Amino acid sequence: LQAFAHEFRQKGFKAFVLPGDVSRPDVVERIAEQISKQFGRLDVLINNAGGQFPQRARDFKPKGWNAVIETNLTGTWNMTQVFGNQMLDGNGGTITNVIAVIGRGFPGIAHRASARAGVLELSKTLAGLFGPGAHIKRGEARAEISNFREAMHWLLEQARKGQTIQRYKGL
Repeated sequence: LQAFAHEFRQKGFKAFVLPGDVSRPDVVERIAEQISKQFGRLDVLINNAGGQFPQRARDFKPKGWNAVIETNLTGTWNMTQVFGNQMLDGNGGTITNVIAVIGRGFPGIAHRASARAGVLELSKTLAGLFGPGAHIKRGEARAEISNFREAMHWLLEQARKGQTIQRYKGL
């Protein structure tokens, strides 16, 4: 994470790393407070927190399933709610939810596929609710990206230009 922040700073963006468990609303509130102290506001939020472990669906235990759902889906919601509300109450901003688009399921990681499908539907739903106050709306820009570092640079450039983005294939 520090290497990404360094790269972004070299390109003229303000960036710092604040690790935390985004599945916990209290942690997200602390992250928001730190960002407010450091920068005043957040202009661009890229939700990409996630984790999974390959396993047959029949072997999932509730604890493992819930851990992935809480990080991938609930964490995205927690971050979007806190920062989306700030963007709506302030000068707007851009929120991008990074997912893998899995059209035919994803054997071995059913928990991730389920969580990311939830993130996709959450994004579509919020697009109609947040409206012009924040750039959470169906995309005006799309891209095929296969490299995460390339994707992050592209996302930031689109946000800098005021573009809104719906989804990315190949991440």
